[in-house]
Amino acid sequence: GLTAQEGLTKHDIEALPIRQRMVEISRQLICVADSSKLSVTGLVSVCPIERVDVLITDDGIGPDMRKELEDAGVKIIIV
Repeated sequence: GLTAQEGLTKHDIEALPIRQRMVEISRQLICVADSSKLSVTGLVSVCPIERVDVLITDDGIGPDMRKELEDAGVKIIIV
């Protein structure tokens, strides 16, 4: 899931250390998620929204969510 408040979250607890390490060593974080994952929160936090540079998603993203993420500094690319 991805929200402006919780950042990038997942339900997969076992893979969390690997995901967090990937985020830690990356120079740019690009998140690819369809709009059904937006405004949804998983069980564990991968990283705060400030760490996400780009979101690639579909045109189902709502205008309020888009504004929240852009205000948090996330570049939105609709495909």
